[in-house]
Amino acid sequence: MESRKKTCGVERRMSNEEQIRQAYVEVRVLENYAEEIRTRLQVVVNTNTELQTTRAAVEALTKTPEGTPLLVNLGGGVYGMARTSDPTKILLDVGTGIVVEKTVEGSLELINKRLEDLEKARASLESQLSNILTRLDRSRGKLSDLSSSAKDTGRK
Repeated sequence: MESRKKTCGVERRMSNEEQIRQAYVEVRVLENYAEEIRTRLQVVVNTNTELQTTRAAVEALTKTPEGTPLLVNLGGGVYGMARTSDPTKILLDVGTGIVVEKTVEGSLELINKRLEDLEKARASLESQLSNILTRLDRSRGKLSDLSSSAKDTGRK
């Protein structure tokens, strides 16, 4: 009869160990997912900042007379000198390397639309992150409880 109790005790401990393993895996998955969302959120914030700067530059360009010298960012920290030819027209990358000519007003509308989309994406990512962090806290609590329970059972 006593060996049966031991068997049941071993089965119970293994079950508890399996629960601990599952809780640990869940915590790790949620931590990784939270980090992924944080990374995406940072990309959205950086893109938003870049677009806000672009919008300010486009607005400033409208006040610039034709022929004004400009310093143009060529990328990689390299700049070139240029002159405005028609400050009412902007060349705009609309995706996949396609560049179209737009009026300043059309460009600003597109930039503002992109900023609105980024704000929606930011709000969605922040909501997802909040939900994941709540689940993560619960999972960590469960893991802690299971670990404490296993220690208490091991002492008996």
